[in-house]
Amino acid sequence: VATVFSGIGAVEHALKRMRIPTEIIFACDTDKYCKETYFANYDMTENKWIEDIHNVNGKKFKGKVDLFVGESPCQSFSMVGKRKGLEDERGLLIYEFVRLIKEIKPKVFIYENVKGLLNHGKSETWKKLKSSLEDTDYDIHVKVLNAKDYGIPQNRERMFVVGFLKPKKDFKFPQPVELKLTMQDFLEDNPNSKY
Repeated sequence: VATVFSGIGAVEHALKRMRIPTEIIFACDTDKYCKETYFANYDMTENKWIEDIHNVNGKKFKGKVDLFVGESPCQSFSMVGKRKGLEDERGLLIYEFVRLIKEIKPKVFIYENVKGLLNHGKSETWKKLKSSLEDTDYDIHVKVLNAKDYGIPQNRERMFVVGFLKPKKDFKFPQPVELKLTMQDFLEDNPNSKY
């Protein structure tokens, strides 16, 4: 697995919880505190951490990555942000993800962002991104999923793009599951007041 905009390694944690054995090929994030947390949680070395997505030479990793995951900054497309889209430097980072798909040629990629990406700029932003993704050698599947439909007590809609290296794969997004937990189930009853 390789990730960009890796944060503290949520994708890697999900794979671990699902008991899917993984080897981290590389991770990438600019936040020094994310890096510190990532290194505390995973068997990671400096040579596998890349500070800036612009510095990732995907060709170096061609044929070495089964799953490539990224979720570029959402502020450019979020309904609660300024929605500057591709006029915002953060919005353009989507194209770095597309560049790396083309260079790395993973077997599968997953891209996640806010639902607002789909309708930003009267959907023109999504049309451009979709066109860029269709220029790769991938069979692409897109869907908005809500965390509350998958066991998490939070109304959090996100757009997911899943791509499989062609030839076309039979793929369906997972069916919703019954929500059995509340936020209270995740909180401690008597936390220390400093928290």
